[in-house]
Amino acid sequence: MNTLALRLATESDIPTIVPLIVRAYRGNESGWTSEGNMFEHDRINETEMLAELSIPDTDMILAHAEDGTLVGCGLIRKIAPDRAYFGLFAVNPDYQGGGVGKAVLARVEEHAAAVFGADAIEMTVLGPRPELVEFYGRRGYVPTGEIRELPAEVILSESGKLLDMSMKVLQKDLHPASVAA
Repeated sequence: MNTLALRLATESDIPTIVPLIVRAYRGNESGWTSEGNMFEHDRINETEMLAELSIPDTDMILAHAEDGTLVGCGLIRKIAPDRAYFGLFAVNPDYQGGGVGKAVLARVEEHAAAVFGADAIEMTVLGPRPELVEFYGRRGYVPTGEIRELPAEVILSESGKLLDMSMKVLQKDLHPASVAA
């Protein structure tokens, strides 16, 4: 990806954010990020997105390609005086592997530290997705050992069977101690 424009989302961006997230998480062509075979509903809708963005100390970073196309996003929320939460991370499948995700993730981490004063950032990933734990591990996120469960109404597959959808909590220190030379 040549040049990305990164900025904060506004309420008027919701109609473009939601389709990006739905395509990245539930689309047939969304590749390794797809959860479409696990869930029967869209990841988020406009009402839910508005509710997310309305929570105090919550921002969403947007990444636009040179032609103005929304190609990535990531939500960041202050959850404690020294801690932030990162979620709703999505990259348009047509742009995956081109540095969009790395750019959004870096900006989210910068925002968490500079704007929210966070020393650490946490996120959750689906337990049945070890490739996600590995992906984020390469970016400095480590499992905390904490497991969170999704509500039962969320974890029904299309077959109607309850799936194991525990969420592993990962964390990254935003101010790692410098290593003595």
